Amino acid sequence: MTASREENVLAILSIPNALSSNSNGISLLDAIRETRYVQIRDSLDAEMLAEALRSDRSAVERWIQLSEDKRTSGGWYVLRESREIGQLSDACSTRTFKTIEDAVANFILNELDSASSHDAA
Repeated sequence: MTASREENVLAILSIPNALSSNSNGISLLDAIRETRYVQIRDSLDAEMLAEALRSDRSAVERWIQLSEDKRTSGGWYVLRESREIGQLSDACSTRTFKTIEDAVANFILNELDSASSHDAA
């Protein structure tokens, strides 16, 4: 049975729930594998994620918290007040969005794309 587009979006939005600093959490790469992100990536876009985020403010907060809790300079970040995303290692990567939902949606795709490409390498 194939998951619907909505189920795929909900699975992606729930990734921060699976990550945790306690012993029950899984790694980001494991979460990417469990959600089949690489296989469904072509069916996802930022607008689709932003629409779902507008309906689920707690998911917005979980993804912002994930960004804020990162202990590495790799990957992407999202900033709440400025609605900015970027990479610390690439000043040219910085982009600002009209809404926090748009910023978080783009952060999600960039962060997961980046992590999954490192996994494939």
